[in-house]
Amino acid sequence: MTTSQHLPTTNEIYQVSTDRLVPVDVNLGPQTFDWG
Repeated sequence: MTTSQHLPTTNEIYQVSTDRLVPVDVNLGPQTFDWG
């Protein structure tokens, strides 16, 4: 994979949000949620 600018897919966004607890939406930008 030699993509300079990679746009994360929906699955990748949710995977990152699960690890960092900070879901990132392509349109809304970084959104902080409290998952409990």
